[in-house]
Amino acid sequence: MTTVKEQKFEAMAVKRETYQLIINGVRQDSVNGETYKVYNPATGQEVATVAKASKEDAELAVHAARNAFDFGKWRNFPVSKRSRTLNKIASIMRSRFNELVELEILDTGKSLAAAQGQVMQAIEDFEFYAGAIVSHRGAVNSMPGAFQNITEKEPVGVCARSFLGIIQ
Repeated sequence: MTTVKEQKFEAMAVKRETYQLIINGVRQDSVNGETYKVYNPATGQEVATVAKASKEDAELAVHAARNAFDFGKWRNFPVSKRSRTLNKIASIMRSRFNELVELEILDTGKSLAAAQGQVMQAIEDFEFYAGAIVSHRGAVNSMPGAFQNITEKEPVGVCARSFLGIIQ
């Protein structure tokens, strides 16, 4: 006899797909061709094979990101278009909410409630920043005498970072 939990995971079984890296908008294998298998921690079932990024892959990604940062389309998008784009991403994520939750459960073994909360937080983050970029213009502070202090925040630039340690 299978438990409700086992039935739920069986219903969520996915094809064992292979995922490549995405660098500069192009799907590609890692430079060294290495991959690793991803297992559902709750069942031990293999759910995917993923390209294993190397230092060289990270350097390629940083170079592509730096180039996009300096010369890409996003840099010249009007703020209103950036906001619409972020809201569109949030809308697509919201329309695929259940699918994203299932993928998060399969990948991390989180409870349904935890996965729902994490996916919803990601959607709300996109919506927050879509609003923030149209409302934040920096700050002007009066200083003693006839001076003003103007603070304007700008992106620092590009870096490589593994986010696995941050989200756990």
